[in-house]
Amino acid sequence: MNAINAKIQINANLIINHPSAGDIGDIRIADNTIYTIDAANGNVNLLNNGAKIIFEGPNSELDLINTSNTDKQFTLYANLNPSSTNDDYGIVRVGSLTNSLTIANNGRPYTIG
Repeated sequence: MNAINAKIQINANLIINHPSAGDIGDIRIADNTIYTIDAANGNVNLLNNGAKIIFEGPNSELDLINTSNTDKQFTLYANLNPSSTNDDYGIVRVGSLTNSLTIANNGRPYTIG
């Protein structure tokens, strides 16, 4: 299965703690819903190969976190902001419990928000 061809509609709070979460091609977060990607099991490439995350309402939330005992990284490959006219403003939270979490830009300037 090629994750870039996958689509996921998140209508209830969801936590994924596998690096492949960043490979899903089309993610839509419903309003009043939290989608959490935990880098606990490895660094995560986010928005690579044309992937998109759509916030369907002002209270759609994406949490990028690290709960592991080692430093982790999310690497952005595109802007993390409204991606179409169907995209509303959402919430992005970044956090780490005990070790560092780095947001990298793959050598290019990208926008969050």
